[in-house]
Amino acid sequence: MITYQVDSVEDVLNDLPKDTFSNHYEEVDYNTGVMELDPDFEYYYLLEEKGMIHPVTVRDDGKIVGYCVSFLCPHPHHKGKVLASNDIFYIHPDYRRTGIAAELLAFVEKDLIELGVSIISIAMKDKKPFKNLIESAGFGLEEIRYCKYIGNN
Repeated sequence: MITYQVDSVEDVLNDLPKDTFSNHYEEVDYNTGVMELDPDFEYYYLLEEKGMIHPVTVRDDGKIVGYCVSFLCPHPHHKGKVLASNDIFYIHPDYRRTGIAAELLAFVEKDLIELGVSIISIAMKDKKPFKNLIESAGFGLEEIRYCKYIGNN
């Protein structure tokens, strides 16, 4: 049975199948081979303590098959508004094109509205875009961002 739920960072890390983060990273990141994946989980716990992270999972009979993690913060350009900016959005390849991604996004949006969020910003890697999903959910293109690896400093 497919379920959607807001989770704690600890539950996500404990329940996530072993290679999920590294597989996700290899699939979408341009810096694979240049920068090693090395998440700062202590930072995620700190954000959770401050109410500034929103981890949502989609599970199939309890097994995590997708997730959407957003950072929550006051919007610096719109006083009094809260911004949810996604950190990661992922659906296991076996569950893509099943409607699960759209349902996960709808669940996340509904929950963020209940939390008082005013603006949701979704970023995606150009290497693996999901713009049809985002646009069908009512999101509009706002900006284009370029990145450049400039070293370890």
